[in-house]
Amino acid sequence: MDLRGVDFDAFDVVVVAVPDGAGDPADIVDIVRPPGRAGPVELILLSTRHDVEAAVAALHRGASDFLVKPLSASRLRLALGRALERRRLLRENARLQRDLVLFATAQRLLEHLDPAELATAGVDALCSAGGAAGAALWGKDVRASRGLSGDEATTVYERLAPTGFVEHHTGDAVGLPRFEVVLLLDLGAELSAAVAFHESPGTAQQEGLFFLARQLSTAFQNAARYRDAADLALRDALTGLWNASAFATALQRLLEHGPSPFCLLFLDLDHFKQVNDQFGHLVGSRAIVEAARAVEGQVREGDVVGRYGGDELVVLLPAADGNAGFTVANRIRKAVEAVRVGGADGLRLTVSVGVACSPEDGVDSQSVFEAADRGLYQAKGASRNTVCRATKALPLSKPGQ
Repeated sequence: MDLRGVDFDAFDVVVVAVPDGAGDPADIVDIVRPPGRAGPVELILLSTRHDVEAAVAALHRGASDFLVKPLSASRLRLALGRALERRRLLRENARLQRDLVLFATAQRLLEHLDPAELATAGVDALCSAGGAAGAALWGKDVRASRGLSGDEATTVYERLAPTGFVEHHTGDAVGLPRFEVVLLLDLGAELSAAVAFHESPGTAQQEGLFFLARQLSTAFQNAARYRDAADLALRDALTGLWNASAFATALQRLLEHGPSPFCLLFLDLDHFKQVNDQFGHLVGSRAIVEAARAVEGQVREGDVVGRYGGDELVVLLPAADGNAGFTVANRIRKAVEAVRVGGADGLRLTVSVGVACSPEDGVDSQSVFEAADRGLYQAKGASRNTVCRATKALPLSKPGQ
């Protein structure tokens, strides 16, 4: 019989009776267990040769056992039992190694707190540890792919949307014809993944893939919680605006981006102590919240609004000159005038605003802050409910204008 035509991967144990005069039994080992192939079959050789060197050579090449004929049935059963046990242990060890790789990969995913970095690490994990030929991940704010062309990735992002945790598709059915199977995964929180295979994945491979998908979903949830916690640490607890530290950081980053005009508005509610004295601190807090909302309603997306402390608010207007700064400041002043605070009949709020612009009033954060503070001081000393810019000919904005 020609052993070269046999598919030995279909067997756990192969027993070969070496014909007399067949030459070196070790040559049979190379046919049944080719060097370098993963998961080779267990091989038992039966021979009539009482040749220690031939037996050692066969065992050295990878044979599981070398038995000399004639032999008893119990001896053969013992050899078969040992071979099957080795096979079981090897499979168990391979499964353990695979699980260790999956757990280590999952741990690395859980260490990522940046969604963009996590998306890239996620598709890498689905391909390497998950055994996929290509993968893509997408959501509201992230997109990442590996092993897919630009057109294929676009097809995934724009056309594919799983309706359950996992959907099995042929590649042709979802516009990825070069792949045999594509699995769509719903990771929750508006996140989805597509995992493509050239051949249908086996049960163990799918189990590993689903494990990674669940860990990836958890990692994104952790990243979102971290982002929310970090965001809360930079927010004012009362108004939800950026706090003074976060505002200062935003200003510093703007300055670090290079010379570019911007305006800083420093706002202070007028006679706020009287509001607390007359209506109580609860209404005072509510007044600050309503004023903050009025300010937010008058700025652009990309402008930064913060609570500097007490009843003081600050606004950063990137890419704005002095005229734009005065325009926004007056819109804010009028919006605050229109605020009506619930539970405080007769309460009317007004605000004074100091305006500073860079580079005219300074090119560093301290200089610009000090200029805006001087403008605010002058507005307070004028008639309140007005907008001023210090060190300039001051076109004061009067109430009602």
